[in-house]
Amino acid sequence: LSIVRGAGFVIDVPDDKARAYLDELAAIVERPFRSTHYDWGTCRIAADVQQLTRQNPWTALRVRAPEESLMFYRSAAGAAGDLRMLRAAGNFRDALSQVRKTAAAAQG
Repeated sequence: LSIVRGAGFVIDVPDDKARAYLDELAAIVERPFRSTHYDWGTCRIAADVQQLTRQNPWTALRVRAPEESLMFYRSAAGAAGDLRMLRAAGNFRDALSQVRKTAAAAQG
């Protein structure tokens, strides 16, 4: 949780509840990057995040991302929606790895 707080998240629930909620949330949103093949056409990320939020409304309202991250989350959700509509499929883990390497090389 220290990393999440360090990133500017405000967490107003006990650490064990926040950790459980964030672990489950991460398991959902990281699906495309946890396997060597992901099919966005059958993606349930948005529905599963909504279900998690409905099951944990008190926690969801008290684990808040920093305001400045709003555009990032909107962009990521928009990209995910586009990939779903295109029914894109492939190895997104390797694609993310390549993006990381490129970004690291650009930083020095």
